[in-house]
Amino acid sequence: MSYAILLFLFLVLLGGVGLASNPAPHFGIIGLVISAGAGCGVVISFGGSFVGLILLLIYLGGMLVVFAYSVAAAADSYPESWLDPTIFMVFMMYVCGLVLMLVWIAVSEIVWCRVPALPVAGLVLSCSDVSGIVKMFTVEGGGLLLVCGFSLFLALIVVLELVRGSMRGGLCTTP
Repeated sequence: MSYAILLFLFLVLLGGVGLASNPAPHFGIIGLVISAGAGCGVVISFGGSFVGLILLLIYLGGMLVVFAYSVAAAADSYPESWLDPTIFMVFMMYVCGLVLMLVWIAVSEIVWCRVPALPVAGLVLSCSDVSGIVKMFTVEGGGLLLVCGFSLFLALIVVLELVRGSMRGGLCTTP
């Protein structure tokens, strides 16, 4: 199980490096999908199956829409790929920095965080990820639901205004 989690964490880092090292949004989408899938795999490995599924839907649904707008705004005839010499050099610099950081963490004796172990006795029938979702739709969580909905609406308006360009886009006021 720990090897699977380490593989997922490595894929999260590799997808982030692939996203950060390439200026073309066409290939950034690949890094985003790898990072989102592996990050949700980490969450599922720790027992949050419902939260992992919801995060995967949010990442792939919401972020890919933003990247689709970015691809439409930055339409290059010949986008740079990861095999171009300059992009590959930047990618390898990111990977070398990541490896050096991991070696430094492995060699150092610093305890980064202490997680207290909770004693569990008997059968536990609590699923905390679903309980949090249920709490959001009750009376106490109604305000949080409204704030989250308004935030998503505001993000949609901002993205539509950013990609509008010269009187094109979703919020065009003149015909």
